[in-house]
Amino acid sequence: MSKRLTALYKPISFLLFSVFIVTVLFSSAFSEDKLTGENKFDDLVSGMRPMEKWLAGFSLPVNISEPWPPLDEASVKVGRYIYQARCAVCHGVKGDGKGPRAGDMKIKPRDFTEAKYKFRSTPAGALPTDTDLFKTISRGLHGTAMVPWLGLNNSQKWLVIYYIKTFSDYFEDGEKAEVVTPPEPVKSSDEYVKLGAEVYGKAGCHECHGKEGYGDGAKADKLKDDWLRPIKPMNFRKRILKRGLEINEIYLTIATGLNGTPMASYSSFLTEDEILAVSYFVRSIAPDMETRVTVHRQRPAPDVMAGLRIDHMQGIRFRGPLMFPLR
Repeated sequence: MSKRLTALYKPISFLLFSVFIVTVLFSSAFSEDKLTGENKFDDLVSGMRPMEKWLAGFSLPVNISEPWPPLDEASVKVGRYIYQARCAVCHGVKGDGKGPRAGDMKIKPRDFTEAKYKFRSTPAGALPTDTDLFKTISRGLHGTAMVPWLGLNNSQKWLVIYYIKTFSDYFEDGEKAEVVTPPEPVKSSDEYVKLGAEVYGKAGCHECHGKEGYGDGAKADKLKDDWLRPIKPMNFRKRILKRGLEINEIYLTIATGLNGTPMASYSSFLTEDEILAVSYFVRSIAPDMETRVTVHRQRPAPDVMAGLRIDHMQGIRFRGPLMFPLR
């Protein structure tokens, strides 16, 4: 009996092993879509700290409160103190963008004295709303040293905004502009992406950003900002948009333009639906989840690292240990 069992052992073992291998390969084939798609990052992303999510291209939620404390001379003085402690190192004591660390950055800090703000919900050439400034402080600007200021509470952010606006008389003299509101989509995402690819060519976006969106258009090497500094068009394929990858944020950039740069407003040239379509198209060619999680999060751009160092040295630390050393 024992000899018979011994004789059967090898073929049975081989059969079971073969079944195991086939099962693994078979199940792998059927789970390939999940393994190569974005779902495999769900657990990783859900466990990320806020700053990690931001580094991976996610827009942080913003709890926009009513301005508090109220705007008065005392509030401006407190805002000045916070600004000098947290912001002047980049933006300068005078608000001219010439802080002691500004020279280390490829993308220069904003010069508040000229009141030319890129990221707004207002038409081209207009001043930003207070809410626009609040969102920039809260969310940061991807790819730059302007990281989200997680260490400031809402009241401190409002106080800083009060003080920042004192650097330019435009805020005191200028009229409040009407806010641009992105429209609700009326087509499917796929339809918008297809239409957006057509409008992208029609509007001449490829002249700067390139036909494939790599920022290598015919005019790419000739562009300068209002300060006559060379400026490169966004590489949609490899970089995360400064405002983030939300459709509404992309829409606002196209519709309102970026003050102080060659990126003009397209609201008078394209319809709202066409701008929305280009927004979907640009989002469709942005870095995928894997690239954002494994590259942008783990190897931030030099300017981002500079911002994180400043954030760290000033004692505004996000929860938990840093996920990489600040050299």
